[in-house]
Amino acid sequence: MGRSRELKREMRNAVHSEASTAALYIPVLNATPVPITVRVHRRSDMPNIGESPLYGGEAMMAITEDRLRFKRSELPDHLRVKSVVSVEAGEAYRIEFWYPRDDQFITARVTPLLEAEAEGLPVPTNG
Repeated sequence: MGRSRELKREMRNAVHSEASTAALYIPVLNATPVPITVRVHRRSDMPNIGESPLYGGEAMMAITEDRLRFKRSELPDHLRVKSVVSVEAGEAYRIEFWYPRDDQFITARVTPLLEAEAEGLPVPTNG
């Protein structure tokens, strides 16, 4: 049983490495940003509620909230609601709720900031 758990960890790390993007965690206004990686899950990227042609017309449902998925080891110990995650110029998210931590990752429900709200926030550097 221990080996399967270790394989699952390796696979989840590989998915995060491939699907994540650089970001900055900003716990409070004017705080030093923390460089992190996140996976962005937007409502518009998820399937709609309704019938699926792939499954014989059976109903399907999606979680309809914007979420960010973080690697626990990259975040500070104390996580704040209303903190901000800056992904790139004009794209940032406010943390509304932190879900319970799991083995390696943590997910937050977020609200995208308007472009004007995100203007002037620090952004991650690629390099």
